[in-house]
Amino acid sequence: MDEARKHYPSGGSADGSPSLWHFVNGPLAAAREYFSREFDNALAESVGSPIRYWVTVSTFFPVLGFFAARVDDHIEILSYMVDETYWDLVGDDPGE
Repeated sequence: MDEARKHYPSGGSADGSPSLWHFVNGPLAAAREYFSREFDNALAESVGSPIRYWVTVSTFFPVLGFFAARVDDHIEILSYMVDETYWDLVGDDPGE
């Protein structure tokens, strides 16, 4: 949550970017729901790793990657990353 507070201040920002409330109730809530249902099917960080990840794609937030692990009897979201370059990479994909 410390990292989220840096990216998304409680009151939002003057430029209209999302607030912490938006983050917690949007992509973080979605990540919690995803991992609660699909943790065992989520992609592993690397072969044999206990850490799983999931990537969100939205219009209000940049692309976010969430990392989670099974801790005792529950799933814990460990971290997330902001991928500001995702759309640049997708834009370079050849057309179908």
